[in-house]
Amino acid sequence: MFRRTFVASPLAVTATLFSASALHAAPKKPGIVSLTFDDGLRSQKNALVIMQQLGLVGTLFVIADPNTPTTPESSPSSDPTILRVQRFSWSDIIEFHNAGWEVGAHSVHHEKLTNLSDRELCWELDDCRHIITRNTGIVPQAFASPDGAYDDRTLVEIQKRFRSHFGVWGAGPLTKADLLCNPNRIDPYEVCRLGVTGKIPPVRDLFGFIDKAMATGYWLNLVYHNILPPDQILADDNLSVRVDVFKETALYLSSLQRGKAIRVMTVTGAQDQIYVDYPWSPVARALATKRPPI
Repeated sequence: MFRRTFVASPLAVTATLFSASALHAAPKKPGIVSLTFDDGLRSQKNALVIMQQLGLVGTLFVIADPNTPTTPESSPSSDPTILRVQRFSWSDIIEFHNAGWEVGAHSVHHEKLTNLSDRELCWELDDCRHIITRNTGIVPQAFASPDGAYDDRTLVEIQKRFRSHFGVWGAGPLTKADLLCNPNRIDPYEVCRLGVTGKIPPVRDLFGFIDKAMATGYWLNLVYHNILPPDQILADDNLSVRVDVFKETALYLSSLQRGKAIRVMTVTGAQDQIYVDYPWSPVARALATKRPPI
């Protein structure tokens, strides 16, 4: 399969819409939305509290080395007392898991995988799985490439270790045509996500993406970083979302889920559900049996 190399920019709007309805000419199933959170930042506990109150679950993509510095984009200030630069402890991650969240892997040191040698790449992928499992008892099934940087070489190694891989859309050669998947193009190793910040996209546009998932039966993936009170978001902070803005989105998703118009699921739960909804797809059946080695 032809694959393209790209590196996401911090300001890029990154998205995926996985077309479940395109799998078969049958009654449309409700769309699916997955909320993902990168880097294991302690401010994401604000999202956990809101989502628990609303009966929603999400997916953490965790950096396995808690001493890895946060990226400049997610933490313009180096003040360690500020929530945006603090990372989860292993007990924090277990708390999310016990609340029904999925724990995925985001490498050991948040290095761009495309810059690594073959040996370094395998070390990053193997060790991030083993470190997370050793400290939490959780075997991560999904992987998100740091900075959205991947290519054919890195995907080959990711496929040996994980059930799925998540990138980004909005940089490189990706276009809107890449948002739709048909039975012959379903690839769980090139799932893209819509990057949500306090500026991109505006809430009304984000709701438009959710409405499209609801109307079409698509799978929409959102990715967040920091979820912070307004007084902790600096002018040059490109990746943080205000707590009240996040809550507005969560409330909207909760109302749609209660009305059975949308389903909010973890990323692996979403993929498994798509396979259940459309079992006649030969590609879906094949992918449903794929499991990484433990």
